[in-house]
Amino acid sequence: MEKYQSQFIMNLKYYRELRGLSQAALAGIMECGTGTIGNLEAGSSKPSFDLIVKIAYALEVEPCDLFMRNSSTAKKEIDDFLRIELPKHIKDIADKRFPLSQEN
Repeated sequence: MEKYQSQFIMNLKYYRELRGLSQAALAGIMECGTGTIGNLEAGSSKPSFDLIVKIAYALEVEPCDLFMRNSSTAKKEIDDFLRIELPKHIKDIADKRFPLSQEN
């Protein structure tokens, strides 16, 4: 459990700083107490699921990114590959395995 909390804290700080936000500014966007973000980043409190979603929304990231940085980007790349590239490869394989006969 500590591993996930450490990753969460590290990624919370990373995305907050990437957006150029102070702890107080992030708390303001989220409409929560100013100590909330500080306590989370210090590891002295643990977020609820609702708070994780609220933080992600405020930081303009997916909730999963707060646990594994850029995981939504990796997922998008995989989705794009499957949607765009994979059909091309399937067609090539099918054409090799089942070539159209030259006779009609």
